[in-house]
Amino acid sequence: GLPDGRQIEFGGVKDLNDIQKYRGRPHDYLGVDEADQFTEYQVRFLQAWVRTVIPGQRCRTVLCFNPPATAEGRWLLTFFAPWLDPKHTRPAVPGELRWYAMVDGKEIERPDGGPFDHHGERIIPRSRTFIPAKVTDNPYLMGRGYDAQLQALPEPLRSQLLYGDFRAGLEDDPWQVIPT
Repeated sequence: GLPDGRQIEFGGVKDLNDIQKYRGRPHDYLGVDEADQFTEYQVRFLQAWVRTVIPGQRCRTVLCFNPPATAEGRWLLTFFAPWLDPKHTRPAVPGELRWYAMVDGKEIERPDGGPFDHHGERIIPRSRTFIPAKVTDNPYLMGRGYDAQLQALPEPLRSQLLYGDFRAGLEDDPWQVIPT
């Protein structure tokens, strides 16, 4: 723990069911690195315990990820569609807040964060935003050869990691039996 009593816990979710070890354990911050390697269910399950009983304490989830290299990570393209889908009906700019609520098992976008009633239930939307970054945005990695390492990768991995290109490599594997 820290001198003021706060704690930082580092954890892992190697297998799908490892999320269960976090069940019921409150955290006011959840940081998920390489979120494209997680299923949407895993992330939403872990988010269920991002909570606090401390008045005024802000709770937050941060997902860090590269463009998905496999079909399993493509849920992020839908989750952040206003920022990533060039054909989205209401595109968002980086850092713009959008509000979402789960209604009848389906996530819907709301005009703001105001609560609303649905079939007798009071639903409070949650905010979401997306902030893109490239290797050139990281002063710690630039000038230390990492950009050259990424430049040497084969496509589409090169464009995904070097430029943060979310459209690169979206086609299904040629040997995939059931199309995504």
